Amino acid sequence: MKNITLDLIKGILYTYADLNTPNCNLSYEYEIIEMELDKDESIFLRNKFHLQEECLFTIENISIGEFQKSLKKWLFKNGEIIKLEISERRENVFIELFFRDLNNLINIKNILTSKFSDSNETYYELGIYYEYFFIVGDKNKYLLYFKYED
Repeated sequence: MKNITLDLIKGILYTYADLNTPNCNLSYEYEIIEMELDKDESIFLRNKFHLQEECLFTIENISIGEFQKSLKKWLFKNGEIIKLEISERRENVFIELFFRDLNNLINIKNILTSKFSDSNETYYELGIYYEYFFIVGDKNKYLLYFKYED
């Protein structure tokens, strides 16, 4: 069994963000940040991205299947990588392996996502398109996010 570290997971995310970034002003950012288990997700998200009080959102549970579907969308169905025409089977195998490595590192107990209110103005700190996940493990919690912006 290979030694899974946070740096390995970050390296995978950075690689896919780089592969998806086109040769223009649009950029992809994929990141995972470790946080304390008892930290409030809403406060952490608000502080990390300097969200104003008017920016309304909720933190909701999602299933592993929904999470894996989002992983696949961000890693293989966005940006420049889509031009490589990777087979569906190969994408699925990679997502399963990535999730397994993530689970080996974190020992996933729960996955949460942020849902922003449709009445919000667009906040540039969040990017043009984005998804934020909180992954709860045994010892710590992690904010995993995907976004692109120009």
